[in-house]
Amino acid sequence: MGIRTQEEEPKIGAHGKPVIFLNPDDTGNVVHELEQK
Repeated sequence: MGIRTQEEEPKIGAHGKPVIFLNPDDTGNVVHELEQK
């Protein structure tokens, strides 16, 4: 099953870098934001 993301494609975040969020249903109701460096 794995951990799903909330979107299929990254979006541009507040710092101008691509970000994507992990689905909180798969992470114990914690929202995780992943930002590309």
